[in-house]
Amino acid sequence: MEKNEKILDIMPYLNIEINYINYIWLLISIIVFIVTLIYLIKKIPQKIQKKEPTSYEIAIKNLNNLDIENGDAKEILYEFTKNAKLCTNEFNTKKLEIILNQIEHLKYQDKKIVLDRKVKEMLKGYIKDELY
Repeated sequence: MEKNEKILDIMPYLNIEINYINYIWLLISIIVFIVTLIYLIKKIPQKIQKKEPTSYEIAIKNLNNLDIENGDAKEILYEFTKNAKLCTNEFNTKKLEIILNQIEHLKYQDKKIVLDRKVKEMLKGYIKDELY
């Protein structure tokens, strides 16, 4: 050792004061963040699953719920026409046109009409065969 070097004294242990308030606020912030994140993770899939039905799906449902046997004939024909046009595709367009041509004169009569068995079977057959 050199003579010019001085030996430094070891400092005694100091009491370090820790401010726990900052740690408490940090912990509370983390807990709030985690709770919010969990809430959003649970809520987002529920909103995705509750999507609005399309007009096609609504029309299919309305056609399936159509009471052809016991309902008012004009209302049945109007509902069938409106909903069947929404459900039409390239495969069943011609069959729908044939049916609509056969029932069109019935829709515009002033008096109350009664659907005959042939028309009822035609409507039921289109709903059953063409829409599935």
